[in-house]
Amino acid sequence: MKTMRTRCLAVAIGTLIVGGLTGPAAETSSSDTAFRFRQFERDIPSLYLLNGLYLTQEQAAKLASLLNKNYESEIRFRKEFDKIIEKRSGDLRKESDETARPAATGRLSDRDGKRGLHGRRLLDARKEILDMRVLKQREQDALADQAYALLTPSQRKTVEGFAPCFIPSADFRNPERVGQAANDTSFIEKGMARLRNAPEERTSEAMDRALDALVPYAMNKRNIKYSEEAEQSARNELAERLSSLTPKIRAMSDADFELDKANLANKVFPPENANDPGALRWKVGAYLLNTGVRDVVRARAGDVEKTGATVQAGKTSFDGAAADAKKALRAARLVRDLDLTAEQCGKLLEIVRGALAVDRKLQIEITENMRKAFEPYGRLRSELAAGQPTQKAEQEAGRFHHRDKMLSKDKRVEELLKRQAEVDKLLTAKQVDRLAREEHGPGARKPWDADEMDSIMNRAKRARSEARRAPALNFARDKEALCKNFLDACVAHEGVDAKNVDELAETQRAGEVLDRARKMDSTEFSQKQDDLAAELCPRYSKPRDPTYGARYVKGKPMPVLNETTNLLFSQAACDILEGLAKK
Repeated sequence: MKTMRTRCLAVAIGTLIVGGLTGPAAETSSSDTAFRFRQFERDIPSLYLLNGLYLTQEQAAKLASLLNKNYESEIRFRKEFDKIIEKRSGDLRKESDETARPAATGRLSDRDGKRGLHGRRLLDARKEILDMRVLKQREQDALADQAYALLTPSQRKTVEGFAPCFIPSADFRNPERVGQAANDTSFIEKGMARLRNAPEERTSEAMDRALDALVPYAMNKRNIKYSEEAEQSARNELAERLSSLTPKIRAMSDADFELDKANLANKVFPPENANDPGALRWKVGAYLLNTGVRDVVRARAGDVEKTGATVQAGKTSFDGAAADAKKALRAARLVRDLDLTAEQCGKLLEIVRGALAVDRKLQIEITENMRKAFEPYGRLRSELAAGQPTQKAEQEAGRFHHRDKMLSKDKRVEELLKRQAEVDKLLTAKQVDRLAREEHGPGARKPWDADEMDSIMNRAKRARSEARRAPALNFARDKEALCKNFLDACVAHEGVDAKNVDELAETQRAGEVLDRARKMDSTEFSQKQDDLAAELCPRYSKPRDPTYGARYVKGKPMPVLNETTNLLFSQAACDILEGLAKK
């Protein structure tokens, strides 16, 4: 099925051209709304931090100068990115033609696996862009270092303790009135109080209750991606620390415990190193050098002159086009790796279209919530700029922020996981294994080997052909053994996970597939033989377990969509599947 794989690449590159990678794409009304909304969500935490620093007029003037340099840097790099994409659009079009021409005829290109002149130029352009981004980051880091240097020691402590959040919780109100007080220990102190006040005979029960609360808290604070292994590791670590301190905690007087509980809490859950240079630079760059608050800083410096348009969080026309191009090529590689039959391609296309329809409906709700948020967000921003945020403005803005998270994260994930389950039901076990792989990060495995999919398909084709050739009496006698042996071989030699396969159901289903294959005439069999082989391959008895990130709500880990699901349920993948279906 290598022809299908070649066509995936051709269709993907064609999609890039049709999608408009030849120049800056016009932003739609909804994307303009999203940019404005996200800028508000960057500006508000920045203003909380600025208010907590109590900059002098002289410091504000120096910071305003650095913000102007950052603004000019954004503009300069935006123009450079635009030049590259305009310059390379012709190479992309020619590379598409060279790749698509042989693939459309159903033959592998002589250049398959190689790159022509235009492809090499595109690689050169990619390297040029990466080099440019490295240079831009160096400039940003240098500006961040200068911004940090102009702060006093107490102001630096405020920055180091700043834990970015949209609106600080009421429990963390303090003179700085910034982030979520990274060194706050009140939650851990409550767990220690449970242990301290529990009767001797119920200490073990109190320990379990304390750990039940502390483990998700710790994982959330440390941004630890949820898994059973990670949860158990965190539980063991906290249990060991709590157990060693329990005798001391229970023996202390009430007065001594009150005086020392914060120090004890830091021994149970040591604070992260706030002085990490990389973390500090990121915070300073993202929040103090946020060009969205340039107007406020200049006003505090005594400069009321207009600052001009705000750079949209580093967004460039090239960034959008490049992101679309990257997604299209990654989606093509994913569809290619799945090695779909024509029947699977058609059915998967319907699932993907359904997922996109659900996503579009949700995006309407999300965009409408963003538009409604502009007035309360603007009110809170104005109050923060004046240094006098009110609880009413915070609560109003907080409602829209919470609804955005609920719609864009929780509800979207919930709806698309239902479609993911449909995909898992359609595809073979080996294809689902490909979708379950992480493409990046520490959990990523070696690149997918197309031979893995070919191997199990070849095994299925042999079983299908053996069943079709067998005399009727022999097939009736040997069918169950043939199906069971095929399933056992897939588990033993093809890496299919036996614990997720219902052996009895799969043996019966394979028998039904072979029965249909035997009843087909030669013409129908010739047309359906790949579909029959794919249908014969084992399927898992249930959808994949959810993937978890590092987000927790009330101590509960929240599922996320893995990279491949996001790729599969993208417009890029839909366009590729539609192109393959037409061929």
